[in-house]
Amino acid sequence: MFSFEYQDYIDLQDVLEEVKAAAGASEAQGILCGMIVANEEDSKAKWMAQVLDNAELKGDLAKECLLLLDELYTKTKEHMADQEFRLELLLPDEEQSISERVVAISCWCQGFLFGLAVSGIDLNANDLPEEAVEVVRDFSEISKADDELEDNEDNEQALFDIEEFVRMGVLLLAEIFKVSDSEKVPH
Repeated sequence: MFSFEYQDYIDLQDVLEEVKAAAGASEAQGILCGMIVANEEDSKAKWMAQVLDNAELKGDLAKECLLLLDELYTKTKEHMADQEFRLELLLPDEEQSISERVVAISCWCQGFLFGLAVSGIDLNANDLPEEAVEVVRDFSEISKADDELEDNEDNEQALFDIEEFVRMGVLLLAEIFKVSDSEKVPH
């Protein structure tokens, strides 16, 4: 199984900023996970189009950007398909400031909700199961998180808990939206 290194985050974040992409590294993975959860099996081109909307793709920088996005796509799809659900969120590592990490998890959640919506999931639908409504509501709140936090042990623990909650929330939503022959996905 592939795993993410902090350098993966830095490399992708830098190239996405350079090409003026619509999303940063964490948000890009959030969008992809939202699309996967919404059962967008052939989501790669659609996902890249969302992330690179209005981007300035030219020359070697464009090649590098597409290569890094392809790698993120492959690793994330593998993580999401893993029976033990070892999804790794693409976020700054623990050595970075808590403010930077809060912004990243906020962007990740914003991207995830966008990925669901762009895939046709009506986040305000009355037929969404209550568990899904709660997770979507919580992700929406996380996407508005205040980044003005002190670097201290309590905030570190809270952020760790939020990151784990997000991972588990994605797992729950993946189960809820899993399509079987006899089920209808709420759209």
